[in-house]
Amino acid sequence: MDIVFGENSDTPAAQALQGVLKEMAISGTLYLGYPVLSTADAKVFIDGLLLSETHGLIAFDLSSHLGARPSPEQLAELAERQNQIYASIYNKLNTHRDLRRGRNLGVEINVITCSPTLEQVIRENEVLVSTPDALPDIIPNLPRSC
Repeated sequence: MDIVFGENSDTPAAQALQGVLKEMAISGTLYLGYPVLSTADAKVFIDGLLLSETHGLIAFDLSSHLGARPSPEQLAELAERQNQIYASIYNKLNTHRDLRRGRNLGVEINVITCSPTLEQVIRENEVLVSTPDALPDIIPNLPRSC
């Protein structure tokens, strides 16, 4: 796996993510602390972005601070953050004709909030929150293409 380092790529969360993905022997490119996209409202910082032929496109949100059991309010904030990440990536990729299949993108955009303090994996509606240790069980089962 190739790794492109940017700002804030040496945080414990980024190091944990990097370690887990290396152990999985994923081929592709991991951008850590690098992707910054703009929307009409603001700049969107994406802590980690994995591009892999095998696993598709996965955006990692490492910046959310969670306890062992996130409250409904925290989950609502995570949903908003993940929706913002998804929309900014979708809007950027949708401008490239080669990445579209008809009216849709040819690749599925997956967003995972990764928190080492979490007690268990949370899948609620479109929100996915995981510990770094659970990623080897989650990533192979994510959708890759539309």
